Amino acid sequence: MKPDLRKFMTGKRLLVTGIAAAAVAAGTAGTALAAGGGHGDGDRPEKAPAVTADQAMGAALKAVPGTVGEADLDDGAWKIDVLAGNGAWHEVKIDASNAKVTADETEKESDAAEAQGLKNTKVTAQQAAATALKSASGAVTSVELEHEGGKPAWEVEVAGQDGTEHELLVDGAAGTVTQNKAEHDDHGKEDDAEHDGKKDEGKKDAGKQDGGKQDDGKKDAGRQDGGKQDSGEDD
Repeated sequence: MKPDLRKFMTGKRLLVTGIAAAAVAAGTAGTALAAGGGHGDGDRPEKAPAVTADQAMGAALKAVPGTVGEADLDDGAWKIDVLAGNGAWHEVKIDASNAKVTADETEKESDAAEAQGLKNTKVTAQQAAATALKSASGAVTSVELEHEGGKPAWEVEVAGQDGTEHELLVDGAAGTVTQNKAEHDDHGKEDDAEHDGKKDEGKKDAGKQDGGKQDDGKKDAGRQDGGKQDSGEDD
């Protein structure tokens, strides 16, 4: 009988198709892992920019003379809120790589209370940033005016080179640091611990499977021995 070539070719095509699908799936998984980068950076502190907070605030004040009310580093750009001499608020964007002004928008809605609070604050945003760096080594990533208990205070965030993020409060009148909280980035360690936990669970599952196989083997051996004994009694 001649072999059925149609069945052979069909099986060959199915085998090739299965291999190709597996390769595509593996490539997709690899791409997703590379894109994810292993960890999300949403909650991590900003890295030290080429343009410091002090330089960015200086560039913003050249574009809009006035008083800085807030400075924040976000996605490679500094966003500086400036209260101009005419009472209007401006949001000035500074490129964090070259200190160039990329945008200057006037805010339509002005906060009179915030403006008055800023005017009554003796310590400037630049001075608060410099004071914070004396207590926490690193790069300033945010400066914002707050009111703690009715008193003005600058909230300054500093990113350390070791991954530590400092949150400091600088008194708006005395210019002294009244609070210094430090949070270390343990995101990677948490992921490693979770990964190790999965390994342990895998070992436990493997142990259960091996134990089950051994028990099944003992049961089968017992059945065979029992069968041999029964055969001997019959003889």
